[in-house]
Amino acid sequence: DTSSWSSSPARMRCTSAAAAAAPTPTWADHHHRGADLNAPDGSLAIELRLDDALSRERVLCERVLRARRWDRAIGVRRTSGWLLIALMWSPFGLALLLLRVCLVALAVGLSGLLVTIETPRRRKLMGDVCRGLLLPSLGIRVHLSGADRQRLDDVLASSSFHVIVSNHAFYADPLAVSAMLPTLSYALLCGTLLGGRSQWEWLMRLGLIGAAVYTSSAASAGEKQQTRAHLASLQAEGRQPLVAFPEGQVHGHSPLLRYERGVFTLGAPVVPLAMRLELPLGAPLELWKRTGSAGGSLALLLWLPFVRWRVRVLPVMHMTLDEATARERFAARVQCATAEALSVEATEYSI
Repeated sequence: DTSSWSSSPARMRCTSAAAAAAPTPTWADHHHRGADLNAPDGSLAIELRLDDALSRERVLCERVLRARRWDRAIGVRRTSGWLLIALMWSPFGLALLLLRVCLVALAVGLSGLLVTIETPRRRKLMGDVCRGLLLPSLGIRVHLSGADRQRLDDVLASSSFHVIVSNHAFYADPLAVSAMLPTLSYALLCGTLLGGRSQWEWLMRLGLIGAAVYTSSAASAGEKQQTRAHLASLQAEGRQPLVAFPEGQVHGHSPLLRYERGVFTLGAPVVPLAMRLELPLGAPLELWKRTGSAGGSLALLLWLPFVRWRVRVLPVMHMTLDEATARERFAARVQCATAEALSVEATEYSI
């Protein structure tokens, strides 16, 4: 099925060429799809009809919304086999979780002792220790093929400013980025709507983030202006790439949410990452990834023996002349390329 582009006043999206060429269905063609709503006295009848395009949008929207709900009945039936394995693993998982919490506390305490020596050398040392010892001990594994690693190394060695964007599959995605990029080699666009800035400040203190640019959907006009100024400063310096999750929400392996155009307005070359999470013991990601609790999800991350991210580094994408006046089109093109690499749909929805 060949993909093509169709533009709309709001944004550009991926559509099917075959669907675009198909004739518009008539009322009679879809009479069986209708729902008759009659008033109690039978005097009023409202008929709702959906053509093929709207039906596809409805199904896609339902898939995205289902990704934000926890259906207990269906979930237990589909994961009953894993629940038995989880019950057998529980004593070991609890001991592993406690041990890892102690390791994190030890790393945080060591960072606190060295906080008075706030130098790049101290931060790099802490970052090397955390990347080499702490993250592997927490069970964080990142798999990159040789070609993907070389492509990423070329971007890091480049003298020009790049933006690295990725889909947001899990709350711990920033830790996976820290595991696969050199210490203090990048800046991260950090959302502060949940948890504030303290969580990111601790990651910076541990040397897992080189620099943080704070943003929030609830930010004031002054805060947004400050974010834009910080991004412009990073771009002007050009010393390190910017890493961002333009969906702004954790969504697992469901259809991709809309890529917000914020970082795409910089006009810099973009390196898309396609990240897919693999869990051991047959654990389904859907069991907890959308509970709405970052703390609970991270606790379960520490409870498992390990978690593996498989990452594909896509070719560098540049903004075209047509996209220069409509940056959302560039964001949509990057989103569609990432969705194709993950074999999922790209949507215009934002939750």
